Amino acid sequence: MVSGAGDAGVWRGRVPVSDDGGATLRAAIHDACGWTSVDGSRTAVIELAEGVHRIDPLADDGATGAAIVISDAARVTLSGPQAELLFTDPHREAITIRRSTDVVLDGVVLDYAAPSFTQGLITHVDSEASRFRFVPEQGYPDFSDPVLFTGSGYGTLRDPRMGGLKPDSRQTFMIEYATEPDADGGFLVTVEPSDRDWMSHIEAGDGFVVGHRGDRHGIRVQESESVTLRSVTIHAAPCAAILAHESSGTVLQDVTVARRPGSTRWISSNADAVHCQGGRRGPLITGCRFEGMHDDGVNLYVHALTVSGLAERTLVLEGDGPVREGDLLQLVDAPTGAVLAEVEVSDVVASEPRLVIVDRDLPASVEVGAAVYNRSNALPGFRIAGSRFHDFRGIGVRLKASDGAIEDCRFENLSGCGLWIANDPGWSEGPLGSRDVVVAGNTFRATPADESLRTWPHSAATVMIELFDGSDGPAVGRAHARVALRDNDIEQRAAAAVFVGGAAEVSVEGTRIDRGGDAWLATRDSDITVIPAAGRAETDA
Repeated sequence: MVSGAGDAGVWRGRVPVSDDGGATLRAAIHDACGWTSVDGSRTAVIELAEGVHRIDPLADDGATGAAIVISDAARVTLSGPQAELLFTDPHREAITIRRSTDVVLDGVVLDYAAPSFTQGLITHVDSEASRFRFVPEQGYPDFSDPVLFTGSGYGTLRDPRMGGLKPDSRQTFMIEYATEPDADGGFLVTVEPSDRDWMSHIEAGDGFVVGHRGDRHGIRVQESESVTLRSVTIHAAPCAAILAHESSGTVLQDVTVARRPGSTRWISSNADAVHCQGGRRGPLITGCRFEGMHDDGVNLYVHALTVSGLAERTLVLEGDGPVREGDLLQLVDAPTGAVLAEVEVSDVVASEPRLVIVDRDLPASVEVGAAVYNRSNALPGFRIAGSRFHDFRGIGVRLKASDGAIEDCRFENLSGCGLWIANDPGWSEGPLGSRDVVVAGNTFRATPADESLRTWPHSAATVMIELFDGSDGPAVGRAHARVALRDNDIEQRAAAAVFVGGAAEVSVEGTRIDRGGDAWLATRDSDITVIPAAGRAETDA
């Protein structure tokens, strides 16, 4: 590595392609972070040489750490427009960026030498026993890998010719499976009772994929500010391709999550392309492409805290996530999904246990055990624009954030909804109700593609706005507010193109519906205004 400090306060390092397993790159990161820590005006640029850089895990990290760590850094750029980082251990996280500010990854390709999922063929189906036999394809892990596979989870039916989701069928099945192979290398898979009504859709000769769902990601951004991924491509990840946890102002510009062209792999990341858990400012996602994931495209939310004690204006809170003076807290009865109160934090008295004073007396309906969502830490000000979501298992955008926009995007051939503006109580993801959101100029095609997702009473729509209680039924109230759907072009596959529930001041303007059938708009307990575009009806073909 050649490095030096210039007169302008810029440190530059160049990392050649080598067989050292990433040692030179780690050393360059260490030097760059040390250089910038001395003076707040210093910057550092690490340039990766053209070619494939094989990255091995550290031998002494307890088998859980990321292969590359950028920690407590500021103003550091890792650039490699012609470089690929190829990670050799499918059980490990690739890159972690933690407690850092103004870190940039520019032009780098990330991939794994071995996949962290399995794919193969269904060779026999026993519908009466709700079972089938699965044979993993050569070169892929199997269910005997105890790190990747735990004996239960979900899998997806595939067209074995190209690996895409099987058309005109239920595409996702909850399963249990043997973790030891039979004499011929196959594994017995049992479909869970919840999905057995769809057993007829599983046929011998179908492809099948089972992915890993853990906490090891392609790129993790942890408790950081203004991290930018620019022209980064991710071909595989053990869980989410990009996870941002308690991080603000994350920027994704021209990022691609997709299978490598020419690869025989049927999925890219095992979970979401972009998964954001809490932050004071939402992400900016522009010009991106998300394809092949085994779960959603983008998910924006904050996790719930829990009330463990209370008095008139005092709350004792349990759970992770920052709470500061001036924050707006939403208190929710989780079983019913009722919003009990929204209060502002006047003072944070203690951190262990978390003791906060709020600006008004708490209503009698607030009790120990209530869920608390910090709306001020729920990624406000997000923007998703000019991006393409296509050909994956899941929902295009799963949104709980407010004060943002989804504009000029294309959603195509997704198993679930194109856009889901709703809380997820089973995962304690909220808050309840998105506010001041603009959804404009988007195109939705062939979604939901999963046949079993087109007739749910409360989610049979391409664009879905709803509130849920703890049992995934409709919750009371109108927590969504001021959501504008404008100039969107929707192919209606589900019972409705647009569903609006639990919302006030929703406007739908200039919507184009390419297919009729049932009513294009369904509503529940909502205040909604429909404004046709000049010169055409909402359902113009």
